[in-house]
Amino acid sequence: MDALPAPPAPAAAPWRRLAAGAYDCFPLLAIWILVTFGVTAARGMQAVPPHTPWFGLVLLGAAFFYLGLSWRRGGQTMGMRAWRVAVVGADGGHIGWARALLRFAVLLVSLGAGMLGVLWAFVDRDRRMWHDLAARTRVVAVRHG
Repeated sequence: MDALPAPPAPAAAPWRRLAAGAYDCFPLLAIWILVTFGVTAARGMQAVPPHTPWFGLVLLGAAFFYLGLSWRRGGQTMGMRAWRVAVVGADGGHIGWARALLRFAVLLVSLGAGMLGVLWAFVDRDRRMWHDLAARTRVVAVRHG
């Protein structure tokens, strides 16, 4: 007898998603400190002048690397693990790099719009934020052993 497919995981509560995002600020800050140290060391311990456009892009790239790699491999950042939520594609599987990049780009737009795209999860029937809608992803509640 074939096993029945597992029912789809329920959408994660918006407050859990916000908590996971807040938690992820800590590893992201640590990554930015390490990147800044590396860039400063590569420049002969000379500080990067304020408002240097390329440096902002380096930090943005580091943020995408952390989030994208986490979403791509297992669907969870450190904050998402702590708050027991995961990102999945519309089919319930892992997302690829293209979807992760689109998700990241729309997340930046959402944050830049005064978090309106993030808070959208409180009014969306399926608890999706703008970046979920754009990338066709869902953030679901997960249970750990």
